[in-house]
Amino acid sequence: MPSQAGPTPQVLSGKVVFSLTRTPEFMENAPKSSHSTSPRVSVIVTAHDRQSYLHSALVSLDQQSLPREEFEVVLVSNIEEAYLRPLLPNLPLRMVLEKRLGLGQKIATALPLCRAPIICFLEDDDAYAPEKLSTVLDEFRNDPQLGFYHNHYNLADGDGRQLPASIFRARTDRILRAAGQVRLGGHDRWAFLPRLEGIYPEFSNSCISIRRDMLEEHLDWLAQADLATDQFLLLLALRNPWNITIDARRLTTVRLHGANTSRISRESRNQASGGTRDLSERNYHALSGLAGRLKEGQPPEYSRIVDSVIAVETALLDLRRRADRGQYTRDLRSLMELRTTYPIKTREPLIGLTLLGVVLPSAAQKLYRSLAGQIS
Repeated sequence: MPSQAGPTPQVLSGKVVFSLTRTPEFMENAPKSSHSTSPRVSVIVTAHDRQSYLHSALVSLDQQSLPREEFEVVLVSNIEEAYLRPLLPNLPLRMVLEKRLGLGQKIATALPLCRAPIICFLEDDDAYAPEKLSTVLDEFRNDPQLGFYHNHYNLADGDGRQLPASIFRARTDRILRAAGQVRLGGHDRWAFLPRLEGIYPEFSNSCISIRRDMLEEHLDWLAQADLATDQFLLLLALRNPWNITIDARRLTTVRLHGANTSRISRESRNQASGGTRDLSERNYHALSGLAGRLKEGQPPEYSRIVDSVIAVETALLDLRRRADRGQYTRDLRSLMELRTTYPIKTREPLIGLTLLGVVLPSAAQKLYRSLAGQIS
């Protein structure tokens, strides 16, 4: 229970919400806005168990160049408020207690508290560059038809040391540095989908900003997405008539470490292999469960994208566990049938690894572990 000086608890959809109608102790020195207008950007911060990095994530929000009155923060986690209080900077926020593990469930719980038309996401072990929110707001202002925005990122290890781009999806880094930005129009997107090849526009919730109304229409789908929320958000954007922008500017720092669920780097793969296998299983089941609803009423081009995302997840799951030749044969058939779609062309080595699995399963798994940071 919060202390007497803390926020007054309310109940929202069965969850405890710490309302800021009374100013808690950790808000006493927060700057007071002279404006009564609603915020333009809402940031949903998600945390589960891990507290070691959360302070850095929140400090990065406290240091944003966007004026404080133009954005709001909703923190949703399974960590009690009394434990979080020492980690919090002087940043106005609302706190939601959500004990379920899935990121999709956490975001679905937080979304009703958000007032802004633009939603950004920040996971507890990542951080924003100071210009992140101002850049996001400019992009949505400059393009009223923008529905999904993804910014590039820097990589850091568990201690915050910057990692070279070459250890993780180096091809993506080269493409974005050359292109600057990749844009897909709303109604002609199918002709431009090949532009996404090699880019991984679904990577990391902390790099994604999206229209709130797109999420509000599909809250039940979002909750079902479990940990595959970044993939779900892109698939949701592709089935809507809004524009999509992939930006080369590095506005997020993404940590690669043994305790997270990010695709593993060379430094962390041995420590994280079990957790990554669990993530892969959950992603496969979540996306498979959503596939029918996502594809309903959509053109064949979209259905092939959904099928290819699931085919990739299936093949990756088999490379991360002890699959047999029959499983690799089925995976290879699916990958070959959908090989012209951008999710599979982005991971072309996956076809070769799966083919190797048909012949030598153990060799395929061993080779995958050495390449995981480049093709996962």
